[in-house]
Amino acid sequence: MSLTTKIVIDMMRKLLLSLMLLSPFSFAGWADVITLKKQYLGNEEIISEFTEGYELAQSGDMGAQNNLGVILEAGVVVNRDIPQAIKWYVLAAKQGAAKAQSKLGHIYATGKGVPVDYSEAFKWFSLSANQDDIYGIYNLGAMYVDGHGVSQNINKGFQMMLDAAGQGMSLAQLNVAYMYFNGNFIKKDYTQSAYWYQLAALQKDSEAQSALGVHYWNGYGVDQNDSLAYVWFRLAEIQGNKEASANLDVVTPFLTEAMILKAEQDATKCHESNYKDCDL
Repeated sequence: MSLTTKIVIDMMRKLLLSLMLLSPFSFAGWADVITLKKQYLGNEEIISEFTEGYELAQSGDMGAQNNLGVILEAGVVVNRDIPQAIKWYVLAAKQGAAKAQSKLGHIYATGKGVPVDYSEAFKWFSLSANQDDIYGIYNLGAMYVDGHGVSQNINKGFQMMLDAAGQGMSLAQLNVAYMYFNGNFIKKDYTQSAYWYQLAALQKDSEAQSALGVHYWNGYGVDQNDSLAYVWFRLAEIQGNKEASANLDVVTPFLTEAMILKAEQDATKCHESNYKDCDL
């Protein structure tokens, strides 16, 4: 590689709670029976399923209460109603539902339909984390790092985020990698940043893929490798990452046609196998 100007990571993530919090739930559950009957008229199976779930929530089933909160928060089959979602989450959370506790923390931390309240968010994330909920652990760690709702404790927060990353949470892996790369909060370590970016990259995180391409291009924590840089930029570009696309334009002139063909084949194999066959 003869390029004198190094590619840099332009997607540096600030450790702000609003950027780091991840809503852990898919939109699935139940909602108001009458509305559902109007929207799914003729599909008796769906009506029956949602009716049963709604009745379970009313009877005190915490799983059904949490799912009802998810539906009301998302507004996927009924109009979004955050106050009602909070009502059902609280009912489930008070029974010990870790997912509901984490969702409440997310709502208050991000101000989703309510004023931002970091103290309330910290309370709910703490309860969730105490039950080993991965999202509670990660988000509580983010609050300690940022000093939101609690006295800042970067080491404690980082260790919690590292715990979530070790359990396979891609967003935690991404931010742990960034912290190692940037060195603002912990000691800079390119070997560790490359390691965690790769784990997140293999979970299809395009920002991690682009960052890993930067590591291979510049030799940050890994042996410098133009071909692998190309592969990771290409995988990120496939997912619409514009920064990776721009970096590909920089990298491509330094590869031979044969190298580009092989890199394209490697990227295609990895992508088409859903990242199960990536010899990278």
